[in-house]
Amino acid sequence: MTRSRCVLFLTIGLMVCAGIPANGEERYQTQFPDEDGYTGQIERSPGVIAEPSGDMPSAAKAWEAFNLENEPDQKNVDSPEWSDFHYVHVAGSTLRPRDSAVEWLDMGGGGCISVRGDASDIVNIHLDIPHGSQIEYLRIYYYDMSSADSIAWVTTYDDEGGYSDVVDVYSDGDTGYGTALSNLVTHVVDGSSDSYVLNWRSMDASSSMALCGLRVAYRLPD
Repeated sequence: MTRSRCVLFLTIGLMVCAGIPANGEERYQTQFPDEDGYTGQIERSPGVIAEPSGDMPSAAKAWEAFNLENEPDQKNVDSPEWSDFHYVHVAGSTLRPRDSAVEWLDMGGGGCISVRGDASDIVNIHLDIPHGSQIEYLRIYYYDMSSADSIAWVTTYDDEGGYSDVVDVYSDGDTGYGTALSNLVTHVVDGSSDSYVLNWRSMDASSSMALCGLRVAYRLPD
């Protein structure tokens, strides 16, 4: 059961009545459906009848015929907008062996690293990348005069010894200094649960192979 309180607005000749619950606690009511507390009838739109943007096609365009999913600007159309590219760029000589017994040398004026001993040994470095960002590409800068191809990759580690590889890229060719780009990935960084690491394996433990740099391309949510 409720009683009513009526307020007369003399300046505009309008009287508004609001119900008050019997227990004395007032309940706010608004006259407008776009405000919190409105409990009245809502008129639903039947849809856009006019064409306010001018001439429009009478039928929907069959965009799928253009195979737009292969166009770069169609990626993540149902996801939040992302910024332009940002980069984490590290010199090869900043990576260090996971095993302290592994021998390594800096090359190329000190910016590149070359491993000695076992060609499968791994050098790595922490990847400091913002939480919530989206990793898309990994680029490798290398010196390669070997028939083998070295590999670089990004790995996530949890706090229980588990891991997951995110993206990888190989050095390509045997003509000296070069660069290669990974395929596109769309990995959203979860810094609250995982640690991110850049890795490199030479596949040739000699002066014929060296890592000179790694660059991660990522985007931030707008």
